[in-house]
Amino acid sequence: MNGNWLYVVYTGLLSAFSIYFDKTPSPLMLLLLAAVYIVCLMAVTRLPSKLPLELIALAGFHALCATDLILPLYIFHMIREFQHPRWHSFAGQLWSPVAYIAVTLTYKDYTWLRTGYTLFLAGSLWSIAYLFRSYISDVEKQKQLLTNEKKHLSTHDDLTGLYNYQEFHRRLERLVESGSPVVLVMIDCKDLKSLNTTNGFQGSI
Repeated sequence: MNGNWLYVVYTGLLSAFSIYFDKTPSPLMLLLLAAVYIVCLMAVTRLPSKLPLELIALAGFHALCATDLILPLYIFHMIREFQHPRWHSFAGQLWSPVAYIAVTLTYKDYTWLRTGYTLFLAGSLWSIAYLFRSYISDVEKQKQLLTNEKKHLSTHDDLTGLYNYQEFHRRLERLVESGSPVVLVMIDCKDLKSLNTTNGFQGSI
């Protein structure tokens, strides 16, 4: 199960909060934009314009909700943006904070305190999303390194670094099946155990 249900639940709670406390000028339009936002999130086809559509729907939903409680949705959205290949540029990652600032100032007074508070929240939005994405990226890199190491150990001898018995036969079969010319050199080494004991493993390689 993916995390889309969290967006649905939080969007529903925000809609109920805004309608109950009479913060929205149009409850019907609020519910419509909430539905559009959820549809954009649930879209299966990964269109190049999907993320901008999500942000536009979120900004419209924010404007009608008229509450700072929507900030977690912007954080979730920013994390999705950091995972999208087209949005790895610095400018692309600023779209959500800029949208949050622009919409928030439409229902708040233009005072230095209000503006500073909004800018601080927008900066926190970007920082949290960036740090979370960096953490996930580091975990993915470590996971990939462990996977590569595990794969190497499963196909190579730990002592010599050469292919082990199973991998040698597997690759030899592939060469034979492909019809490639093969030169197989076989060495009959008698009493290998005593040779290793006398000269060490490096002497027998």
